[in-house]
Amino acid sequence: MNSCPLEGGVGPASGFAVEGDMRTALLCGPASIRNAVRLTALRILGASITPRPDSGAAVGQPLSPSLRFTDGESRRAHEKWKASCGPHSIAAACGRTLDDVRLAIPPPYRGWMSPAMVGDTLRTLGWAYTLRKGLKTHELCEGLNRVQWEGKWLDPGVHASVAYFHTHWIAKRGGMVLCTAIARARWIPEEWFGATHRANGNPFHITHHYVLASKIATQRYLDFV
Repeated sequence: MNSCPLEGGVGPASGFAVEGDMRTALLCGPASIRNAVRLTALRILGASITPRPDSGAAVGQPLSPSLRFTDGESRRAHEKWKASCGPHSIAAACGRTLDDVRLAIPPPYRGWMSPAMVGDTLRTLGWAYTLRKGLKTHELCEGLNRVQWEGKWLDPGVHASVAYFHTHWIAKRGGMVLCTAIARARWIPEEWFGATHRANGNPFHITHHYVLASKIATQRYLDFV
């Protein structure tokens, strides 16, 4: 029997009533963390955004980069082939559709992506990148970032594989962030991403930076062969 009060979606029925109460969410698992993060994000976004009539962006914030999938396409991809944060972040960072990314992911895809799978997918899509790993930073790179949620799964004696169930992928382009835990098909300013997690008392660090450089030179050469 599931006793977690935060499972079952977002909104009043989710049981999430006190902003910043992440202790229960951390005990209940990743789905509860996502619910808590999303609710706090809605509060922050709803209370602090002043629309700019000509662009739809918040006053004083950079314009959002292009995004080649909609909320509806995101939901359908998740239902059809379990498109999670990894494919969404790759699509956002590379300016591709979710279907493009699906075709580039090395099989088998089971609804999650390891760092090696992300690297393979980027190369198949024709992108060069610089990889920095083994990090423990809060600094986001321009490209893809692997988030490690912090909790008891990082305690000494816990097998390293357990921590993999508490990871997340986000994209960053031009000061804007795509984080499916907050909005599955919308760029948000980087500071909002940090503010949301700080408000939730949700500790994390970045373990991998995939700094996107340019299209791979050999790919450009092959285009002419």
